[in-house]
Amino acid sequence: MTVSAARRAPRAARRAQRATRSAPALRVAMSVGRAAACVVGQHAGLSSTAATALGKTVESANIARPVKEVLRACLITSAALLNTGHYACAARNVVICDQLVAKSAGSFGSSADNPNPFGDVRGRLGNLFFTIKSILGNSPNSTWPLTSPPPACR
Repeated sequence: MTVSAARRAPRAARRAQRATRSAPALRVAMSVGRAAACVVGQHAGLSSTAATALGKTVESANIARPVKEVLRACLITSAALLNTGHYACAARNVVICDQLVAKSAGSFGSSADNPNPFGDVRGRLGNLFFTIKSILGNSPNSTWPLTSPPPACR
């Protein structure tokens, strides 16, 4: 990233934040995306894109209110962990979010815009998990979803 691009990035983020003050759904999606964008190195764009797409998918999906709220909180926790550089903890939290989705399959309803939000959200969680693992330098797991979360993090 060039110096001028680095200077423009915070201004663009502030403009986007102001533009979404009236749209809570986009704020959640953007908070997840901004946290992922703080990841350094070549994976920043990919993790930011994956996290933003996941947040937008959750917000636009036909998900029962209590499950959607818990899932939002889970994603915001993952974003905070990414933002603070706790990548192993973020990866573990993404798996926990996936387990929440798996246990709540009946809370996902289809719509004309998204006939399978359950599969869409689980796929995007898997994408984010494997992106974080690659940032950590780990090889991908051979299966998804994982049967249990990664070891506890510190």
